Amino acid sequence: MSPKQLGQLSLSFIQRRGIIVALLANTLPHLTHLPLWAIAFIVITSAFVFFTGDEEKPLNKLFILAIALAIFALQWTEYRSLWGRDAGTCFLLMMLYLKLFELRNYRDGMMTLALGSFLLITHFLFDQSVLSALYTIFASAAVLLALAQLNAPHSEQNIRLSWRVHNKMSALLLLYAIPLMLLLFIAFPRIPGPLWGMPETSNSSKSGLSDTMSPGDINNLALSDDPAFRVKFENEIPARNQLYWRGPVLWDFDGRAWRIGELSPYRPDPLDHAAHAVRYTLTLEPHDRRWLFLLDMPNLQPIIRSTHLDKTRLNDDYQLISLQPIVSVKQYTAESYLDYKINTQLTQRDADRALALPATGNPQTRAYAQRLRALHPQAKDIVAAALEKFHAQFFYTLTPPLLGNDSIDEFLFTTQAGFCEHFASSFVFIMRAAGIPARVVTGYQGGEFNPLGNYFLIKQADAHAWAEVWLDDRGWIRVDPTAAVSPDRIQLNLDAALSRDTNPRYNAMLEMNWLRKASLLLDSGKNYWNYWVLGYGPELQQQFFKALGMMNIDSLQLGVISIICTMLILLIVVGLHLRKATTQTPLARAFAALLAKLAKAGYEKQRSECPSVFLMRLEREHAAHAQQVKPLVEFYIEWTYVENANAAQAKQAGQCLQKSVRKLRLR
Repeated sequence: MSPKQLGQLSLSFIQRRGIIVALLANTLPHLTHLPLWAIAFIVITSAFVFFTGDEEKPLNKLFILAIALAIFALQWTEYRSLWGRDAGTCFLLMMLYLKLFELRNYRDGMMTLALGSFLLITHFLFDQSVLSALYTIFASAAVLLALAQLNAPHSEQNIRLSWRVHNKMSALLLLYAIPLMLLLFIAFPRIPGPLWGMPETSNSSKSGLSDTMSPGDINNLALSDDPAFRVKFENEIPARNQLYWRGPVLWDFDGRAWRIGELSPYRPDPLDHAAHAVRYTLTLEPHDRRWLFLLDMPNLQPIIRSTHLDKTRLNDDYQLISLQPIVSVKQYTAESYLDYKINTQLTQRDADRALALPATGNPQTRAYAQRLRALHPQAKDIVAAALEKFHAQFFYTLTPPLLGNDSIDEFLFTTQAGFCEHFASSFVFIMRAAGIPARVVTGYQGGEFNPLGNYFLIKQADAHAWAEVWLDDRGWIRVDPTAAVSPDRIQLNLDAALSRDTNPRYNAMLEMNWLRKASLLLDSGKNYWNYWVLGYGPELQQQFFKALGMMNIDSLQLGVISIICTMLILLIVVGLHLRKATTQTPLARAFAALLAKLAKAGYEKQRSECPSVFLMRLEREHAAHAQQVKPLVEFYIEWTYVENANAAQAKQAGQCLQKSVRKLRLR
């Protein structure tokens, strides 16, 4: 059959259904981020083609063209683009399912499955977790299964081969691919940038810190156990009350919310004093923002090495900024100082920003700040007096009362119950009203130590806000009013700071030791996946080959090694496949052993002779030998051409003939 004739062979009902099931398996992970109209089109198209028989006429091409134009219009309305991660994936899916209306012959089936195989890659644009990788293997098996059905000999009996036969074939193909996949992953030269990076065009964002802070923002994060990042220290592990992970610095206050304002283009000044350095590797989860987190206070060269992390800069707020939003897992090693002094000389620009307040509002707080200023001429004494007020009069809760227009006044003198953003916001307002430069810093505090992986897990629930005030000869210093209200929040964790009765996070299952251990074990596995798979870049690759004794191997050498090893693996796989294809059945092996014994006795079967003709010649030339082997030859002929014999019966017959041949002694 010529390739042209093969391509025009019509697909059976079973083959079409197999292709649709494979496509649906590949599409399932995308349903969470597709618009409703796209999901509806996928469902309707799949159902129509799945239940339409072979006798149905193809749809009119003008009708298909009209559907394509409608899809294009909806796509443009939804995304304003055909490119990017979300828009590009959606458009690929729509065109792929539109192709199903033309799914008639072998060529259409192969083209559809080829596009479905390409669709597998797009899974990793949205999720690079272990579960996503495992599901992709399942989806690959579905595509291979459909390919096995599509390429079965085109007869109804062959197409209806059992699912077990086709499953075995697809499983073998996957098994053959695993060594090649591992080799290419380990040895192929790694690129320094992210493999799965793509422009983000959706309006969705993941949970995390924002560039603004108003009452209620951070305590909403406190209800989330989603991981923010993981940190592994290389040398000393700091005390928990020193684990302040610096994020956005907020300067501007409008009476209700704090904002970053305009990001500073300047580089930070050198630290006036820096001691007690610690080095750590941080694995950051995607949060669709540009900032990264560092332990307070970072070195001027914060990123020592990184994986899949492009250009970053440290501004004069000591905030680390990425040029692109963080849409995939990033890993970097940094160094920070636990003992430091910064900006002992404050610029006029920063002084003006750090003292700015709205012209009106919160009169009680302003008056209170002036009283503090009159009672305590020294700025450090004003700070101490304000912290004493927080310690004596306020309490910590995740469900604070709602605040009105003068939110600072109401919080300080009426409700006196809140979360970290309430304490930090009101404290900075008091400092500014008293003439002390101050700003709000947001980030994370603390973290849970995982002994299984020897790292800290910082969750969204660890989101925190604190203050920085500027004092003469000391520069910017960290002041955390939350520590004055609830020391347990800083020394232990959020749950320790809240009573069981007022803690909405409380759950009796959390007290089960086995559940906590299981959670830590799962997170440890994810951390290893992030480090060794997602974080496997040029540096880790070099470390791996150095461990094998291959020092200073360059990209060209890695490429040559990859090509040679790939060819060897392909030769081995092809050899195994050919050996399997040419392997004789037990019955054929037994007959070959019988012919070998006869050949030693001087009676060799000619290639042109069938078994029965050879037996007749043997009877004429040596009746005694013919009498011995006649039952064996007849047994072989009978089982070779027997009808309705299954594989198990044929195997048993072959084993029986093998035993008889081994016992045969020619006289």
